[in-house]
Amino acid sequence: MKPKAVLVMLDPLSLPRLEAIAAYAREHHWALILEDRLPPDLDLGRLDGAITSLRTRKDQIARVRQLLATGKPVVDLTVACREFDLPRVVSDHRALGEVAARHFLEHGFAHFAWYSSGWSAVHELRYAGFSETLGRPIPKICLGAPLPLPCCVLCFSESDAARLIEDCRSRNLDVPGDVAVLGIGNDPFLCEGGETSISSVDQDLGGAAREACALLDRMMAGEPMPRDIQLIPPRGVIARKSTDTLAHADPMVRAILVYIHKNLNRTFGAAEIAAELNLSRSTSDHRFTAAVGHSIGREILNQRLQRAKRLLQDPSVALKDISAACGFCNPSFFTNVFKRETGLRPKDWRKQQRSTPSSEKSGA
Repeated sequence: MKPKAVLVMLDPLSLPRLEAIAAYAREHHWALILEDRLPPDLDLGRLDGAITSLRTRKDQIARVRQLLATGKPVVDLTVACREFDLPRVVSDHRALGEVAARHFLEHGFAHFAWYSSGWSAVHELRYAGFSETLGRPIPKICLGAPLPLPCCVLCFSESDAARLIEDCRSRNLDVPGDVAVLGIGNDPFLCEGGETSISSVDQDLGGAAREACALLDRMMAGEPMPRDIQLIPPRGVIARKSTDTLAHADPMVRAILVYIHKNLNRTFGAAEIAAELNLSRSTSDHRFTAAVGHSIGREILNQRLQRAKRLLQDPSVALKDISAACGFCNPSFFTNVFKRETGLRPKDWRKQQRSTPSSEKSGA
């Protein structure tokens, strides 16, 4: 059987998207043609379809127009270019902002900001999800702007996050101690390529690309174009060095958060924290719950689970070692608690993460 010839035009290039498209092509007998390797004399009418992240480049727009004129299907991974009526598989951008806000709230921050080097409808959606979840308008800062410390900043993308981290460094602001920085996209090349690795909301770029491939396959087989945009939900936050801190304006709350963070590898509770920090048990419980929105005991469990999820992403770490590193009394108890909280046993959660196309894992 002759392979389907599919043109891939991504702007910018994205490793998670490319990986997912390549994997789908291998499984479904596609012959991929990357835009930068497009022969100058190729008749675009000989292609069977295309996947693109269409923005403002005139050459890409011209190619899409040519393909559509031949009746060939094109699936878009963005909503940036509304010139064409295309089927689209895109991230749920409002939900990305919501996930970022919840992550910062869980870490006890009181001051928030937004940074981006541009503005578009996509920026607006992410910002809206962020500010609405926090319950108030969040200041949009520029590089060099004064910040209430400590604070956390959501950036539109990892590229913007890298710019902000460099700006903080030039002003002798510690990241993450003074300013915690969170990006969106979770492209490993962008997140882990600098001195300060960047925490990011996993946009599931790979998952969206795979869904786009499946849609294109159906359209190449004759299925009509869907009228609705397919939204891909985020997969949560992948915490790295740029947010590896626990901050709160209330020094008592911060002391409790830091104590939990430093002692996760052993068993302890709220009573021990109060005794070790020379605090009244009732006062510490009341102030912490009022400030953070949940009890000290719940915070201990949240941090244990967050650490466990980070460790589970490394297949070389045994479950018994993760159980010990997160302060669970034994692997069986760890498994029971993890399943109760997530719906999956640790080994099944790990398998699910590895089987889904990587995106942690840049902006759409």
